[in-house]
Amino acid sequence: MVTNRIAEQALQYIAEHQEELVQLLQRLVRAKSVHGNEERVAQIIWPELEALGFEVRNFPVEASRPNLVATFPGSVGSPRMLCYAHMDTVGPGDETAWSVDPFGGEVKDGKIWGRGTCDHKGSIAAFLMALRALRAAGFAPKGSLVYVFDSDEERGGRQGMRHLVKVNAFSADFGLYGCTTQISPESKANFPMFGPSNIIGAAMGAQVFKITVRGTRPPRRNLMYPPGRPTALDNALGLLQLLNEHAEKVRKRVCPLTGPSRMHFQGVEYAPSPLVGMPDEISFKVYRRINLLEDPDEEREAIFNIIKDLQSKKGQVEIEAEILEERPQTRVSEDMPVIPALKRAALAVDGVEPQYTGAPSLTGLGWFVNEQKIPIVMFGYGYLDFHHSIDEHIAIEDLVKSTKAYALTIGELIG
Repeated sequence: MVTNRIAEQALQYIAEHQEELVQLLQRLVRAKSVHGNEERVAQIIWPELEALGFEVRNFPVEASRPNLVATFPGSVGSPRMLCYAHMDTVGPGDETAWSVDPFGGEVKDGKIWGRGTCDHKGSIAAFLMALRALRAAGFAPKGSLVYVFDSDEERGGRQGMRHLVKVNAFSADFGLYGCTTQISPESKANFPMFGPSNIIGAAMGAQVFKITVRGTRPPRRNLMYPPGRPTALDNALGLLQLLNEHAEKVRKRVCPLTGPSRMHFQGVEYAPSPLVGMPDEISFKVYRRINLLEDPDEEREAIFNIIKDLQSKKGQVEIEAEILEERPQTRVSEDMPVIPALKRAALAVDGVEPQYTGAPSLTGLGWFVNEQKIPIVMFGYGYLDFHHSIDEHIAIEDLVKSTKAYALTIGELIG
């Protein structure tokens, strides 16, 4: 447990060095790290980590796409606390729709503007400043602190977290995922499970199907489609109608923590026939988001049964279905150590105790909870619904509050 004196001095340090915190986030935003350019961010934070006393290791899949695992060993070595945020961002979209340069890090109206301010460069800056403040206050932890900053999160993590898990690059007893977890008034109706301040410890699971539908093949010597012979489009439309009816039922299943389940279609492609003026086959993807109340095995079987039923009723409808990816649902116990520590820290910082809730989507929590067996929760001040948005920004006040809450939580848990 960090002493009251150290905690007070750390908070005072953050308040006095607010401008440095803002400047650090500005540098990170200006280090444009849209998919494939994460080394620009690593070049900024690596020396910062080493200056704080971290031992930094890099686990890249490609040389230009670093995955940093930084360890600050405590005097005893346990407990081990993980702090995580990712270095990559999505693109800006239509840059002409922005009111500011999306990679300018401009400060106006008490806010920092630009891609990554919420997702997740603000959290990286807050984590770095939090430990800097603790160290300046004389903090000498007993437990170990592990900072993980990876690449490729926005594209599924194949060159980031998936790789780190595969090579077992890190471990910890519990963790804090730096992420803005408040919702703006405009989006509140879409997030009924969220309160004024939130700790996210649950998330949906996912299933991704690829379905390929072919037309009823004509006789070998008759290369034209006779009247009444279903084409690939005819068969695909019939299947899509059945799947859409199932999707409407799925969306009515509501979980108090993660909201309604989801099912949608995208990625439609077709292979044109060189001999017939219509596609030989059509393929599309089905995306399922499975809430905590659903059984993944039953949901997977439901999709396959719809296909089987269509084939049995229509006869020779040629359909192939495969699972491209499955991710289990995630939920950590409300008793895990970070949650009460965060609640105490938040109360000290802004007087509001955050509530435990879930996210109505698939999140990165599962990599830690399901694969690495590390209980971890998301927390941070600022709006979650500003992720990936035009004019993404974070209030300086929220950035400072996150930094203070992180410092108090780290100090309590490994002090």
